[in-house]
Amino acid sequence: HDGVCRRLANAGGLKVASLDYRMAPEHRAPLAAHDCLDATRWAIEHAAEIGARTDAVGVTGDSAGGNLAAVMVPYLRDEDFTGLRHQALVYPAPDLSDRETEDLQLLTQRYPVLTPDMMRSFRSLYLGEEGDDRDPIVSPAFGDLTGLPPALVQTAEVDPLRPDGDAYAQALRDAGVEVRHTTYRGAPHGYQTFPGLAPAAQPALEELIGEVAHHRLQTPRHLVAAEFGPPDQHL
Repeated sequence: HDGVCRRLANAGGLKVASLDYRMAPEHRAPLAAHDCLDATRWAIEHAAEIGARTDAVGVTGDSAGGNLAAVMVPYLRDEDFTGLRHQALVYPAPDLSDRETEDLQLLTQRYPVLTPDMMRSFRSLYLGEEGDDRDPIVSPAFGDLTGLPPALVQTAEVDPLRPDGDAYAQALRDAGVEVRHTTYRGAPHGYQTFPGLAPAAQPALEELIGEVAHHRLQTPRHLVAAEFGPPDQHL
């Protein structure tokens, strides 16, 4: 993830804090979310020391990081932090509830980066036997989404998380949140972290950088993002 963070910092002219957190199964939910919230609060409180602004903060993450980014946003809203401008969720996992979802098993056989069986295993390791899979600190899809900042939701067509990401983008929109939702055709889970192999990685990163910069500075979106046309594109 260092490469993606460097791209955001360099191309977007941003101060980027890359967060670490305690990992399951040794440290189960919601400790990872608490760690990310604590680190984000620290960065906001010490913004002057690290040369950052508190009036133009965004959160982003991919996969499990997309889950944690989505979890943090309502907490920052409830703490009356007004400097949160944007959230960018990249093939996120916003709903960890144990339920039947659209079966993408056949599609993911070609790119077995993440399969439904793997997701079930990860969910079990993260939650343990006593975890509440519908608690918003675990599954932000079950929380109050009103009053949240604008969102970019990027999903991958060949990804068992795509239905959840699609549904979360619609839930945000239904709650009155400004949403840009892009699905990248033929892309597997994790495509942004291997740009040399996934053709979708470059345009997706440029869209991400453009959206973050736009909401940070309220300037016109990145040229490539403008070329995509209106939201909800399938590229």
